[in-house]
Amino acid sequence: MVVSSTGNLTPNLIVRSSITLTCTVASGARSIEWLKNNQVLTKDTDYKEIKVEDSDDLVSKIEFDIEANSAGTYKCRGTQYDDFCATQQQFESDDVVLTIITATPLENPSDATAYGGGSHKFSCKFPNPFVGDPYEIAWSFMGVGESAAMPMIGNGDVYEDGERIIDGTIAKDHTTTSGEISTTLNIANVNIDAAGKYLCTIKWGTIFIKSTAATLTVRTISVPPQITNVAKGGEAKFTCKTTGDAEAAVTFHKTADNSVVGTAALTQQDDNGVLTTTGILTISDAKDSDSFEYYCKATWDANEVKSANIYLAVLAITDITSAAWGVETKATQFVCKSDATLKKNANGDAYLDLNKKEIRASADITWEYFDTETSTWKASSEDNRFSVSTSNIGNNGIRVSPLFLRDLKSDEDGLKVRCNIAYQADAANHFFGATVTSGDMILKISTITSLAASNIGPVTGETITLTCIATGETAPTFKFTSSGRKTIDNSLYEEVQAVAVTSDSTTHTAKYITKALTPNALSSGHTIDCEADYGKALGRATKEITVTTYHDCSSVEIKSFNPADNGATITETDNGDGTLTQKITCPGDTALARFSLMTSDLSAESITCSKSTGKYEPLFLARCMETNPLSTAEGLQKMVIGGTRGKTWALFCNSHR
Repeated sequence: MVVSSTGNLTPNLIVRSSITLTCTVASGARSIEWLKNNQVLTKDTDYKEIKVEDSDDLVSKIEFDIEANSAGTYKCRGTQYDDFCATQQQFESDDVVLTIITATPLENPSDATAYGGGSHKFSCKFPNPFVGDPYEIAWSFMGVGESAAMPMIGNGDVYEDGERIIDGTIAKDHTTTSGEISTTLNIANVNIDAAGKYLCTIKWGTIFIKSTAATLTVRTISVPPQITNVAKGGEAKFTCKTTGDAEAAVTFHKTADNSVVGTAALTQQDDNGVLTTTGILTISDAKDSDSFEYYCKATWDANEVKSANIYLAVLAITDITSAAWGVETKATQFVCKSDATLKKNANGDAYLDLNKKEIRASADITWEYFDTETSTWKASSEDNRFSVSTSNIGNNGIRVSPLFLRDLKSDEDGLKVRCNIAYQADAANHFFGATVTSGDMILKISTITSLAASNIGPVTGETITLTCIATGETAPTFKFTSSGRKTIDNSLYEEVQAVAVTSDSTTHTAKYITKALTPNALSSGHTIDCEADYGKALGRATKEITVTTYHDCSSVEIKSFNPADNGATITETDNGDGTLTQKITCPGDTALARFSLMTSDLSAESITCSKSTGKYEPLFLARCMETNPLSTAEGLQKMVIGGTRGKTWALFCNSHR
């Protein structure tokens, strides 16, 4: 009797499965052999014998794997003989007719071409000889140039170095009674890593059916352009590589309007049928207007693939001290500010490395000044009054580079300096260097340009308007002092109006009104100083003016030796220079009197008041002296002679003067 592990004598098995046959011969049998298509099989070559428990009957149990040529008619044959029956007797079992199910899919996945960023679906269909039995579906992937398949986790994803390179989704379609099982593998967001061979497998324990491998050719942008930074005026390059089975047309575009930017230089390389097209866009003399988002487009006939948007940041000098103000003999500072951090977008957000840290743009900073004598720019190191300080980078990613200049000179107003930022290229972070030169920075000397008085020779009691004009970036603190004091000497001057300051751009005017109190002409006047204080960092500027206060001659007493009632007249003459001249004129002669001017060392007909001394020279006006007349004129004069009363005598005589 023969028994099959399948439970019947007509098993229908799949390649790579196995079968067990058991042959039992009644007691007395000496041996059992196995036949296939009436040909005796060889132990350990055609089958493996399995040990059985001891029994009164002779039992043989064999097992063999199902192969493509395993189909046929199997049976066992027992041989019996003993001492009483020397003639051998053979007994054959019933036939076990084995048929083979071919271990091939009903549908294999097909070769295909996919485009980067798109998706592709592979399909596979298998026969199901074990309806109702559990099974397992598995897909496999082997990349281009790889010698072994890469693990594909259950949902269809493939990872390499912790990064997902294939975004797959496995699906299956069947019913428990279906004689077929279908499965699909959908690959989303196709990239160059998805290129390779794919196959599907169905397993029932150790039994499996495997499809043929399908090749997925990927046409895509394998190396997209990267976020790039370039120093202003430098040369930037965008590189875009495509991979596929055919040459691609590579162009670069402005994201905002999709317009083509420049012309890419193209090269091709064929590596065992994989064609790589490299497109390089060069942007020369980079300007701020070149700073925007770009993308690369690869075109194969009617199909195209676009890269992600990438930004070109143009690093430059962001700000300079257009005018640096300083006071003579003091110091001033020029500042040059420049981009020091690589950027990733128009918002100025920092470009980060793999550790999420900002990437600095290395640069060497130098300064120059313009030598007017040679009409050339010279390094600041040629004048030891210049000192370059260490640059600092703030949290805003801006590098601040200072230059100090000490011992300023009044004739240096208008001196020009400039900074040079020599950016160093950083290929690893897609930064193209160049040297950026700033515009001219101008030295402006903060000083008092003028100090004027409305009257530098006032007389006592007159007001003086002092006008002090200074230049500076901002209005300085003005102060007026006199004769080296810290304030105005109030014994000499009386404040009428406090200091009032007005500004027009970088010109600042201070006005101060005071009254002259005390003459000082004999001491050659007093100095009045204007001080413009620009603060501790810059210093002070001063300018002085000499004001001479004179006496008011109109208030000086006029002294005269002449009696007040003799009819003389005094005439005053204003000489226009602050002096007054007084002149005495004697009365005219009469019949009864005559006058003559009597002068001396102390008196004169005319005396002049000096505004410097407040005194007249000489001190007195001369005297008009009256004398009796000597008349020669004719006339009557009544005289009493001899004391005789009542009788008048007239005498006529000439009267002479």
